[in-house]
Amino acid sequence: MNPENPLGIDKNGGVPVARPDTPLWVALIGCGRRSTMIYGQIFHALSPWLEIVAVCDPVREHCDAMAESLGVTGYSSIFDLAKDSPMEAALVVTPIPSHYPITRFLTENGIHCLVETGWCSMVSQCREMMRSARDNEVRIHVAENFFRFPIDRFAQSVRDSGFLGKIGRIFSYADHTGYHNNSRWIAFADSHPE
Repeated sequence: MNPENPLGIDKNGGVPVARPDTPLWVALIGCGRRSTMIYGQIFHALSPWLEIVAVCDPVREHCDAMAESLGVTGYSSIFDLAKDSPMEAALVVTPIPSHYPITRFLTENGIHCLVETGWCSMVSQCREMMRSARDNEVRIHVAENFFRFPIDRFAQSVRDSGFLGKIGRIFSYADHTGYHNNSRWIAFADSHPE
């Protein structure tokens, strides 16, 4: 294992993702199953890049359990979390219907957001989430990480080798093409379809 890149992430054309001087301070919003079973298992490997400094969940027992496992402060109120603001950014891992109000609140309070997929329920909400981030000069993104899947990394290697020549059309069987407007294939092509 390369200590500079413990997850083996290769998003920069063969150049490992650089380790920052200091990790980003992040608040985890939502301490349910996905946070516990997926994110909670990888935070230690991501520690050069991010440090969880707080967690927030209205279900007190979920909040307390995650806070204890990470050794951070737990908040059952997002209002108290924003008031104390120990973080630079937030990772929102809550049910999809809550993404819109949570991210609007966070961006209006100057907090950058990464939102677990799917992003929101309606296109109008998506536009408002982006507008709020832009108006408050913060970043908001959706967690589309298809580059991490081995099959996608293999497909990108084949693409980059030139073995197949120009790829003009992609068909997908027995798998999805990305949650947001075929984002998996947009990432593969490094562009939107023509």
